[in-house]
Amino acid sequence: VSTQSTGDFASPLQKTMLTTPVVSSHLSPLKWTPNTNFPCLTQKVTLFNGALTVYSPDIAILAICGAMIGFLGCALTYNRRKALINSEVYAVIFFLFGCMNTCGLFINSIAVQGSDFSQNFIMFVGLGDGIFTSCVSLSFLYCGLADVGILKDKTWWTRAILLGSYLTLAFLWRSSFSGNFVNAFQYLYTDLTEIGSLSFFLLSFFWFWQNKTLRGGRWLLLAGISGVVGIFVLLRKLGDFCFWHINIPVIHLSIPLPSGGGVWYFFSDLALASFLLFYLTSKTIQKDNTQQSISEEKLKLLENC
Repeated sequence: VSTQSTGDFASPLQKTMLTTPVVSSHLSPLKWTPNTNFPCLTQKVTLFNGALTVYSPDIAILAICGAMIGFLGCALTYNRRKALINSEVYAVIFFLFGCMNTCGLFINSIAVQGSDFSQNFIMFVGLGDGIFTSCVSLSFLYCGLADVGILKDKTWWTRAILLGSYLTLAFLWRSSFSGNFVNAFQYLYTDLTEIGSLSFFLLSFFWFWQNKTLRGGRWLLLAGISGVVGIFVLLRKLGDFCFWHINIPVIHLSIPLPSGGGVWYFFSDLALASFLLFYLTSKTIQKDNTQQSISEEKLKLLENC
């Protein structure tokens, strides 16, 4: 394992937006200021006899876990679609989570700036990371609206709203990479994440009141706490994708800590897993106990006959 000092505090997606050839000069470069107390170090691991270099391996592992949770959630939701409420809308968000983490794996740990990958490929995965992140954030709002009955699952107009909004976000992100949409990262990434998450929680509380139940509430609480901590890390610039080291000059010891990006990905994965458990435990179609008891009595009568 080799270590290389970079001394910058910009996320890989922001770096990609600022260094790709199609980016306009309207985007002012980020100020990369080294921190002498906590030098920003990027750790990399070489695999397969040098054929593949993985940067920030903690982020790579957590991104793989996030992708697996997302795709597994999509598969479970689809397989249990007859027993779950709003299965199509939720299956979409879990699928988008898987795609987002897959792009995050590449842009943060494999196809990073300065790697052997072409600039076009780096721009492609960076664009995908931004698009899927925004689609996930907006899908939180759609899930909440479907839960309270404003959006109807499996209808053509709901599908049209989802598809149309996703294509719009893709267009906006592509425009930002061309320099035609200033502050896109702030609006489409950070702000939309906050708006989508907050709206889902408010609509979920309304759903609890509407259905007179708290089923899955503990998982929603855990998802909320994890999401708040993760967003706090992201907004406080502690989530920048670099490694932290504590230097002890007296004994000449440098202690590596989990990277800021790793902390963000950890809480993101925890929030995603809790969100999946919340959905599977709370949005199961409940059988009417009265009808079930009548059916059981009829079955007993038939057996006695």
